[in-house]
Order: sequence, then C-alpha cells, then structure tokens
Amino acid sequence: MTQTELAEASGRSKLTVSLVENGKVKPSVGTTRVFAEALGVSVGMLLDTEEILQEREAAEKAVEEYVKAN
Repeated sequence: MTQTELAEASGRSKLTVSLVENGKVKPSVGTTRVFAEALGVSVGMLLDTEEILQEREAAEKAVEEYVKAN
C-alpha cells in the first residue's frame, strides 16, 4: 500500500503518513488504530517491538538497582 493509499483509507493526510513512516513523529493511539484497520492488521503488528523490549529491559534494570540499594 502506498502512502497515498494509506492516507485515503485511513482519513489521515499523506503528510501524517509520511511523518509516521519515517519516524519523525509518533502516532497517537487513535491514529495507530486507524492505520491498523486500514492495513488489515492488529495494532500490535504496528508497534515497534524492539523499542518496547528496550523500555522493558530498562525498567527491569531500574527495579533491580532500586532493590539492591534498599
């Protein structure tokens, strides 16, 4: 699907699609949901799982450090 097709299918602007695709902006939950519906995939498929895993690892490390310090 092209950016133009996704913009038309989702009701979002081509600029918005381009900015999200190129990582210039993070889409809102609503925009992510609309993109997922237009693409015929789940919201989870659109989420950057690598980023989520990195955030989880950082949180786990912070908890470990807190527990060790207290």
